[in-house]
Amino acid sequence: MSGDIILPERLFGNLPIIKIRFDIRFPEDTSLNRYMGSSWRGLTGWELIKLICPFEKGRRCINCSINENCPYYVLFEKRTDMPGLNNAPRGYIFDCINPENYSRLTRLNITLFGSCYEFMPALLKAINRGQKTGIGYRRIPYEVVNCVIILPDNKTNSIDHKDPHAISQTRPIPLKEWLSKDKKENFKARITAPLRLRREGIYLRNFEMEFFLLSLVRRLEALNCIFWMGKPLGKEGWNHIKERIPCPEDLEAHTKWQELKRYSNRQKRDVPLGGIVGDISTRGKNLYPWFEVASLVHVGKGASMGLGKLEIKE
Repeated sequence: MSGDIILPERLFGNLPIIKIRFDIRFPEDTSLNRYMGSSWRGLTGWELIKLICPFEKGRRCINCSINENCPYYVLFEKRTDMPGLNNAPRGYIFDCINPENYSRLTRLNITLFGSCYEFMPALLKAINRGQKTGIGYRRIPYEVVNCVIILPDNKTNSIDHKDPHAISQTRPIPLKEWLSKDKKENFKARITAPLRLRREGIYLRNFEMEFFLLSLVRRLEALNCIFWMGKPLGKEGWNHIKERIPCPEDLEAHTKWQELKRYSNRQKRDVPLGGIVGDISTRGKNLYPWFEVASLVHVGKGASMGLGKLEIKE
């Protein structure tokens, strides 16, 4: 890692990423939570179990002879043995934020990293099967009305969501191709889903740029190593990054703590999911790509269920 400029495309540019968007219709007068990434993740996991596992009433994932080829195990249960990555990220994001003025139609975005794209047909089939059982503990019925592959520059390709094999022809796109060539000097960003950054066991109540960027680098390193062919940055690499990570002095952060919780069927209790939301204004041509990547991969605890979402405001 020579040179003084630290850019994500230099460190993690080959990490494959694919994004799928489902347009979902619910019955009239349906009351939904604002953040539904957790519900969609839970539904997909249970549908994959019913679809694939012969031991539904007593899963034995760890000792199963086919677990390394099982979509449910790899996506939901598998743990990495890489040192320092006990709390490793999952290779996906279920992102679904319902607008405040909710209508019957909502959008579910699923992002897959690295080798996880191989399970796209199974995920598509699980989402389709869920139409029969419904989502959440209330089993709310829904209908998949459209499905597209999202490409860089917000272009899309439609696919037949009723044919899981139609999506198997789609290939992921390296992270570096998701980044724009125009690196803006001044820009604004909005944290739209609670950002949960924890330092020494305590969640930050205010936005800290350096800790945010280093948390993003840790997430990218883990995704690149676990789900692709990346190598750990190592002590020397991390020291290099800490010395040169772009942290501007002219940061304006208008953020607040937003309380949030969800009910966990597995734990049989409410789980807190509160975090930071709000607006950030800053500048720095070398900083802009990091915010682009953050909007793509999310940051912080709960990213797999859509938390830590950031949008760049034009």
